[in-house]
This record gives sequence, structure tokens and C-alpha cells, in this order.
Amino acid sequence: MARFFAWMGPIALGAVAIASPSHAAVPANAGLSRPPFVLVADDMVGGMQDRHRGMGMPDRQGMGMGMQDRMSTMERQRMGVPQGHGGMGMGPGMGGQTLDRLDGRLAFLHAELRITQQQMPAWDAFATALRGARDHLAEARTALQDGEKASDPLGRLDAYERHMAARLKALHDSRIAFAKLYGTLDDEQKRTANELVVPLLSSL
Repeated sequence: MARFFAWMGPIALGAVAIASPSHAAVPANAGLSRPPFVLVADDMVGGMQDRHRGMGMPDRQGMGMGMQDRMSTMERQRMGVPQGHGGMGMGPGMGGQTLDRLDGRLAFLHAELRITQQQMPAWDAFATALRGARDHLAEARTALQDGEKASDPLGRLDAYERHMAARLKALHDSRIAFAKLYGTLDDEQKRTANELVVPLLSSL
């Protein structure tokens, strides 16, 4: 066994010198603290990491976090949530962009669903409910903004509670109207509605 290590020692040390010129001058006590084959492995791993950094390649953790951030951004865009809001948003501007562009969204949804003449009464009721929700929420949003200027914390909480109640009523009325419309859709229309309507209603 002693002869084996005596024979392997020079070979392993030679591999260190070949694998990395930066390790050509090995400290006198390096071989005592870490075996030569461990030094070779460390040098190979370090060299790969250095090459990745030099090429501008992120490590695995950085790649994962970047992908998660991009997915979160794409998900917010798909749901119609304005950038800068976490989740569905909890401020007075919540859903404001969606409400302001509601007529355009309804026109797009009408075209995508390919609403027939027979489905128009249910569609009109649904669109009317959404427009009513928009107007109601706009008033509640203004009241909330005014309430936040009050110095009394109870007044601000009351304004916030009324705003949340208005959101709940708007969502409830819209859901009831959509349920009636959904019952008139065929399978293809329902698949389209499943992709487009829920993000629209959840932004209220």
C-alpha cells in the first residue's frame, strides 16, 4: 500500500500542474492538508465556473430566479394586472387600467367568442353588468382616495371597507350575468371564455 501511494503521488501532482497553470507553484503544505486528486477536482470545478462567468453565463440559482421573475411578469400581464402591483393589487388604483379600457376589452371578447344573434340578449346583460361595475368601482375608488387623505385612521379604514364592498358587489353582479351568458355558449366558445373571461372579472 505504501508503494502504491508512493507511485501515485508524482502522477497526481503532475496532473495538478497540467490541469491548471495557476497551481504550478504548490505550497509546501498543500499536499498534506488536501490530497492531490482533490486539488485536481477543485481546479476543474473552479475553471468551469470562471469560464461561465467570463462568458456572462449566470449560475443555476441566478437562472432560476430570473426565469421565475419573467414568469411572474408574464402571469401579471396575462391577468391584466398593471405592472408594479403584487398579485391582484390592493390600492386605490386597483384594476383602474382594466376598467378604463373595458369597452375595448368587451369588443375584443365579443369578437373572440363569436357571439351569435341568439346569444345577444345574454351578452348585452353581461356587458351592461360590467359597465355598471366599472362606473360603481370608479366612484368607490375616488371615495377611497379621498378617504386616505383623512388624518383619522378609522375614517381611512371605513373608506377602504366601503371600497372592498363595492368590489365584491361588482364581482358578484358580473359573475351572475356571466353565468347566464356561459349557459348559452357552445363548447368552443366555452373554451375561449375559460381563457379570457376569468382574468377580466378577477381584475375588478
